[in-house]
Amino acid sequence: ATDRGSTRGLVFAVICTLLCREDLALVTACIALLFGHLHPDERPFARRVCAASLAYAGLFFLVIHPLYAPAEGSLEAHFGAWGSSLSDVAIHVVTHPLEVLTHVLAAHKVHYLAGILIPLAALPLLAPRWLAVTAPVLAVNLLSHFPAASRIEDHYLSPAVPLLFAAAIQGYARMREKLRARHPRSVRWLPPIVLMIGFAGAAGSHLGVTSLRPFLPDSRTEWAEEVVAEVRPEEQVQAPDELLPHLAERHLLHRAPPPDRGADVVILSIAYRADFVGDESLIRTIEEPVVR
Repeated sequence: ATDRGSTRGLVFAVICTLLCREDLALVTACIALLFGHLHPDERPFARRVCAASLAYAGLFFLVIHPLYAPAEGSLEAHFGAWGSSLSDVAIHVVTHPLEVLTHVLAAHKVHYLAGILIPLAALPLLAPRWLAVTAPVLAVNLLSHFPAASRIEDHYLSPAVPLLFAAAIQGYARMREKLRARHPRSVRWLPPIVLMIGFAGAAGSHLGVTSLRPFLPDSRTEWAEEVVAEVRPEEQVQAPDELLPHLAERHLLHRAPPPDRGADVVILSIAYRADFVGDESLIRTIEEPVVR
């Protein structure tokens, strides 16, 4: 709707987005600003949509959330290190810029951003106005202390994904036009080059490849092969996720319990115990009661 300049389409999309999640009002406010920039004749309309989005965000953050938020919820999980309330978090972020900068520039955060941009061949960087619309989502994920917030395979990035692709498309079009003006013949090589960069980046970022160790056989490979070899082809299996691809030809295949599916063979892994050495919370894990 923003690309077409459709005012009705924008209103409909904004309403649907806000019905989905209140905090996405910050995203719809940014989209409204972009709409006004791309379509100057509609700037008064865009300002109204932006103001309505910000008002809705204010209602959620300042009224609804303080009244109905659980004592321990997402706020504590993601931003507990910054403060116990939204106002405390905002004040801490503003008054401790070096601490925030150190957190945002940590290796896993930088890898997170690279994992977003490289599969898109860094094309969103060529369309900064479209990329800026993703700022609320990326800012929340970068500021968060929750580990999953900085993994591209988790749902925290989802609201930004359509916008990142839109920015990539716009960036590609911009680069193509510049190449066509300067080097017309080179345009034909642009699509395969972009695709190769994107595929390589997607593979590297999704697997988190920093070395060849994940691809080399080790002791885990040996025990996994031994366990898989013990399962007969006709047997139904429940097994840990890492073994499921090697048992995929079975007629019935389930993830490891819980729950117990009544399979012929149940394979349990106790590798998780290494994370709980000397920790009494081991028994409270999902796996340990089943193993015992």
